[in-house]
Amino acid sequence: MVRHVFALPVLMAALAGCPGTDTGTDTDTDTDTGTDTDTGTGTGTSVANDVIEVSGLGSVVINPGTDYFDTTADGIPLYSYSRHTLTIANLTSAAVTLDDLTITPRPGLVPIEWSNIDPSTSAWTPLVISGQTLAANTSIDFDILFQPLAMGMRTADVSLGYNGESYDFTVSGRGRDNGVFFSHGQNVVEKIYGGHLTSQDTVVGGSVGDGMGNLYTSGNVNGWGDTFAEDVTVSRMNADGSQGWAKAWHESYEQLAPDPGQNGESGGSADSISYSDGFIYTVMRRSITSSNSFFTSLVLKIDATTGELIWSRAYSPTATVTSSTQMNKSCQPYAVDATSDYVLVAGTTSDNAEVLLFAFDKATGDLVWDRAMDVAGGYNDRGHSLAVDTSGNAYIGGITNGRGLLMKITNTDTTSPAFGWAKQVDMGVGSNIDSVDVDASGNIYTAFDRRGATTFFSAGKWTPDGALAWGKTWDNDNTGDNNNTYVVRVDGADVYVGGRIAFQPFDTQYGDGFIMKLAAADGAYDWGTFFYNGKGAEEMTEHRVKGIVPDSGKLLLGVQSYTNGLDFEHYWGYWYDATDAFAADPPGTGAVRLVDYAPSVTDVPGVTMTVPPTGTSHVIAGSAWVAPPSNVTWTDSVDTVGNGGDGDTTLMILDLN
Repeated sequence: MVRHVFALPVLMAALAGCPGTDTGTDTDTDTDTGTDTDTGTGTGTSVANDVIEVSGLGSVVINPGTDYFDTTADGIPLYSYSRHTLTIANLTSAAVTLDDLTITPRPGLVPIEWSNIDPSTSAWTPLVISGQTLAANTSIDFDILFQPLAMGMRTADVSLGYNGESYDFTVSGRGRDNGVFFSHGQNVVEKIYGGHLTSQDTVVGGSVGDGMGNLYTSGNVNGWGDTFAEDVTVSRMNADGSQGWAKAWHESYEQLAPDPGQNGESGGSADSISYSDGFIYTVMRRSITSSNSFFTSLVLKIDATTGELIWSRAYSPTATVTSSTQMNKSCQPYAVDATSDYVLVAGTTSDNAEVLLFAFDKATGDLVWDRAMDVAGGYNDRGHSLAVDTSGNAYIGGITNGRGLLMKITNTDTTSPAFGWAKQVDMGVGSNIDSVDVDASGNIYTAFDRRGATTFFSAGKWTPDGALAWGKTWDNDNTGDNNNTYVVRVDGADVYVGGRIAFQPFDTQYGDGFIMKLAAADGAYDWGTFFYNGKGAEEMTEHRVKGIVPDSGKLLLGVQSYTNGLDFEHYWGYWYDATDAFAADPPGTGAVRLVDYAPSVTDVPGVTMTVPPTGTSHVIAGSAWVAPPSNVTWTDSVDTVGNGGDGDTTLMILDLN
């Protein structure tokens, strides 16, 4: 019987018998002509059997104790498959009872890599043999499905029980691509949160934890409350992976956490959500007209346990904010940090395009102070990211003069903040610093969002006085635009950097979620891992790591996912070790791809802090804080069914070794 090798379709459901299309860049040109000859081989010690026999393609007998390896199963792309028909023959003149048939992948394999299925249908229907009578001198077929999820030889034990005896052999195949399961941990939770109508998408902003294993994630959504404009959602995943609560802020006009890259590709800055003392704080721009072009900066305080809204306040540089179309009354927030005495928010004013920083009282939401900083006159200056140290120093990352910006503001825990320093970081036009973190010694860690025809996955460390201590880029030789850095988090002596990466032989079209662990001291490489779920049309999904929360030997992750247009059910995947080179065997650790990076850094002199003339904090009705629509679901990734081209929040717990 002819074997067929296709790109992997939906693993968890039946499939019509049509091949998938591998749309990723792929140098392997293996094709299935539909005229395969018998290439099966058997190895091992043959054990005579004169009652039944099992044979493969071309009636090649697979003797007990041998291994069946077929060259059509040699070099299958990860998440693709090959299907093999085997035959059980009764060699006697009496009926034989087939007790059972089991296929057990060897240790280190995933159970779905080998399975037995019904040969009578193209659907992947499990075949159950239990007490079945096989008449004298007759035979029956069964199919074996091989779906490699990692590189190299993948072997399973096959046991056919008959008449109280056992006919045992092995089957083997080889995964083609140099993917090795993540050697420093494994996913123990993988949830999908979102709506799956064609009009419903969720794009992730950031994630924070509370130190007790619970994860809080923000994001922008559309098609939830209306089809006119976006809303903002915040959700809690409990430490056991169950849903704690989920809410959305919905008004008549647009409510949106703006994307630092200005491309609408993410649901806000990774620093657009903060946790402090049992409460969640998140920020968004709030349209005050139907034009969705004039905004106030909305700040929410939320009870972390229940999801109850404590207060909702909008900041404006001027006292008049209702139905205004004057640019001097408009501003946008990008980042929030509530870990010090006040709720600090960084963003931009719209009239003079200045960096904006203001402080709210934690208990009431009242405005304590506000400042605007014109870093480069005549250019857009924006604060995209924010972190505050234990001494009340605030570090703002963003953009100025079309280049990256890093600023230090002192005394933010008082009513008299002061300018410290500002650095222009030249990483290319349009590049910015979109995430910031700080350690106990006041060292600053930044995610470098390097833009252009080619983008890069880069991060750096700075001393408290603004000197670049080290910079690193992973996969500096890439030539595409799918390498992006979104979040950086320091945890003691370690730094975790998250984003998206695209490299051969994996998904170079959509990109895979990526995490890199470095030494905080010198940026030395520890490991890298990418989240991959195939690159055929029915499984390819874009992933971006937007939130990383180190938590007692685990990483709690908020991941933005967007399925390919033909992917309706394949929302799941696995973490893999980063590799040194395309098709390398052994694949290595990815360490050789990490190189030093030293952008040009220039002091920005003459930056002054001004007080907006009549900055105000306004109470906004909490009635806009509502439950998501009933068709927005929280499901295990393997059980999720949706539409192709579906944007959702993927929440994970990665248990580290």
